[in-house]
Amino acid sequence: MSPVRQPTQTDSPSPVGANTTIVADVDEPTEAVRAATKGRLADVVIDVSAEATAPVRDSLDMVRAGGTVLLAGMKSNEPIPGFVSDKVVLRQLTVRGVGGHDARSIRAALSVIAGRRYPTERMHTHRFRLAEAEKAVRSVGREVAGDTPIHATITP
Repeated sequence: MSPVRQPTQTDSPSPVGANTTIVADVDEPTEAVRAATKGRLADVVIDVSAEATAPVRDSLDMVRAGGTVLLAGMKSNEPIPGFVSDKVVLRQLTVRGVGGHDARSIRAALSVIAGRRYPTERMHTHRFRLAEAEKAVRSVGREVAGDTPIHATITP
C-alpha cells in the first residue's frame, strides 16, 4: 500500500464552504478523512457512488461516533462485503437511505433555494455554449486540467 498523502487543501473555500477534496481513486479515503479532520472524523458521510459497494463499508470508519451516514448511491441489490453492523451499534451511528428525484424532493429543494438561507446560487460555477458541449462533459468528468465545476449549464 502506498503512503497516505494529505488530502488537497484549497486556498479558499468552495462556494458552499468545502475546503478539502478527497479523490477516492487517488487517496485512501478513510485515512484521508482522518487526516483532513485531524482524527475527529466526519459528522456526516454521504455515499452517492453508483454500483460501488466499498464506500458503504468504508463510511462506517469515516464518520465520528454518533455521526450520520447517508446512503444514496444504488448498488444493483449487491450485498456489501465486509459490512460490520456492530460498528453502527457500538458507535451509535445513524444510517439513512435517501432517494432523490420525486415530486416531493423537488418541491423541498425548490423551497430551500427560494428561502435563500444557503447561497445555492454560488454552486453554479460554469456555463458553456452548445458548441462547447463536449468540453462541458469533460469538465464535469474532471478531464480538463484545472477545471472543477460544481454545477455546469449548457446554453444554446
